[in-house]
Formats: sequence, C-alpha cells, structure tokens
Amino acid sequence: MNQIITVLLSTILLLFANLPLLIAEVKNPDPARFNQPFKEFSKQDQIKVPSQDQLILFTGSSSIRF
Repeated sequence: MNQIITVLLSTILLLFANLPLLIAEVKNPDPARFNQPFKEFSKQDQIKVPSQDQLILFTGSSSIRF
C-alpha cells in the first residue's frame, strides 16, 4: 500500500512540477507553418478534383480534431 501511495504522490509531484510547461502558450506563432500543408492540399485537389458528395464543410470550433 505504501508503494502505491509513493507512486501516486510522485506522479502528482511530477505533474505539478511540469505544469508551466504543459500550459505554456506559444507566443506569436509563425503563421507560415501552415504553408506546406495547404500547398499539399492544393496539389491533391489539382490531381483529383473531389466530387460534390465527397465534400465536408466544418464550421464552428477550432478544436475539431480527427
């Protein structure tokens, strides 16, 4: 039982010690980081144009993840 408590407390301590790193915001991120993925999407669309029934439009939250 003591080992379980020790492991649990150690885990909690490590989480709190690294909390600033876990919640740190990236200041002034470079928007050019998205250039390459958009170029790849554009190339794919030129190679094979998707049909109307294959299109999906996402609106709303930016937290949508696949």
